[in-house]
Amino acid sequence: ALSIYIAQTLIMLWVLYPPFMLGWYGQHSWATWMATALIVNALLLWGANQWVRHYDIAPVEWLWRSILAGRALPWRRAQRAPGQVGAPQ
Repeated sequence: ALSIYIAQTLIMLWVLYPPFMLGWYGQHSWATWMATALIVNALLLWGANQWVRHYDIAPVEWLWRSILAGRALPWRRAQRAPGQVGAPQ
């Protein structure tokens, strides 16, 4: 959730609307803002679902937990044996 929040903030506040990037602020109506937010959120949720298929933890959460643990935590899930149900022990 934290990675999605930060990605959404970067996209909306640092790419689409500031004057030094695309500069859309003040050029669109409320409905366009809502449609943009819906599209960005839908793409982020799709991307998050693709991410969790391959990785155990999101990038910002990984960084945060690695800092707290004092070591680099693993990114990928442990491989399961064929026919094994649930998380590996």
